[in-house]
Amino acid sequence: SGGLSAVQYMFWYRMGGADLAQEGLDPSGVKFIAPVIFPPEDWAYTTATLATLDDVKKLKMRTAGEGGEILTRMGASTVFMPGGEIYESMQRGVINAFEYGGSTSAEDMGFSEVFDYVYLSLSRASADMAYFGASQDKWNALPGEFKLMLTAAIAEQAWGYYDNELVVAAEVRQGWRDAGIPVEPLPKVIEDAFLAEAQAFYQEKMQTADDLYKRVLQSQWDTEKVLEEAGVF
Repeated sequence: SGGLSAVQYMFWYRMGGADLAQEGLDPSGVKFIAPVIFPPEDWAYTTATLATLDDVKKLKMRTAGEGGEILTRMGASTVFMPGGEIYESMQRGVINAFEYGGSTSAEDMGFSEVFDYVYLSLSRASADMAYFGASQDKWNALPGEFKLMLTAAIAEQAWGYYDNELVVAAEVRQGWRDAGIPVEPLPKVIEDAFLAEAQAFYQEKMQTADDLYKRVLQSQWDTEKVLEEAGVF
């Protein structure tokens, strides 16, 4: 939350992030080959408008992970449930807001039938990342030139997937607008408060987390500073 953008993540992997990812995977015997980049998640799908910090405290939101912890610190009620339970839970009023990846994922699940508002912000999940991996032993057995070709092919496909998803997601959001569903930026007062709470949250995590977590987080902070000074956002 409040971290690197999708494009910044790709640079981070090239600027040392891949080595840290490999360090984390070493105990499981997995070779990190290349990252896969996903567009940012939509901040929230809701049945009520968000305008003030008091509105955040009225949320009963399906979310997860550190972003969910930050929202809880802001006064929201958060719960995790599988994606298959979201539709009915919104219909019944068990929850009044949720996050579920990007716009294409939400549309594929038919969720536009149960939400009334869409809020966009890079503050909660500015990117989703995955990676291609392989058994370290199997990887070591491959010829060197094949390793290079495979790594290059995966990297090219990762960018191609990202490009396509950006276009499709924009089309989905326009379809929502055409259907009368407001798709709006998250109000700045909420975004600023979320980012401030996220900063406090991660500063606390840095005091208690293990060494690898601390080095990953510090590396991302350092990379973000370098990239933003160079105009890469």
